[in-house]
Amino acid sequence: MTATVDPVTDIDLDAYVDDQVDVTRRIEVEAFLSARPEAAARVMSDLRTRDELRVALAGSKGMARPATLVRESMPSQPEAPNYNAGEIRAATAIVMPSLPTDWRVRDVQIYPSRFGPSVEMAVETKDMGLVSLFAIRPGTFDVVKPTIAPSGDISSAYFQIGDVAYAVVGRSEVHDLDRAAETLAKTLY
Repeated sequence: MTATVDPVTDIDLDAYVDDQVDVTRRIEVEAFLSARPEAAARVMSDLRTRDELRVALAGSKGMARPATLVRESMPSQPEAPNYNAGEIRAATAIVMPSLPTDWRVRDVQIYPSRFGPSVEMAVETKDMGLVSLFAIRPGTFDVVKPTIAPSGDISSAYFQIGDVAYAVVGRSEVHDLDRAAETLAKTLY
């Protein structure tokens, strides 16, 4: 007998962003997102917005800091700005795009994900300020041209080449996000 999985809805995605789903449903939501880059980009944007709100609200003493900032407060866990695309490729089999010369890497981290390791980079750019660049295997093979996904204060541009999906995330007033994604995507061909 095969178990049926309830379809993932917007309510599930909101609960996922708010850390309000159990482990089993979390896995189902992540499987759903891994096959839908546009939805995944929107959820990543919502997660960032959530964390920015938590940071803003954590200003007064005694308030819990968001889990995403635990590493920042640990002296033994400094930012890792030493970006080596060849080393990342050798360790993860993810080809990272070549970065524009005026982009400065602030942090690079490798994280586990459902279909293998993923890469997250914090990058300081001249024109757009701080942006995040994500690379993840969504579990599908596809070619998706750079597409913008605005979401409130945060916008993202995502694209997929083969079995790796990429997303560039920044503030929504950034008008060059789509061009940045196009530039990054072109370096992968």
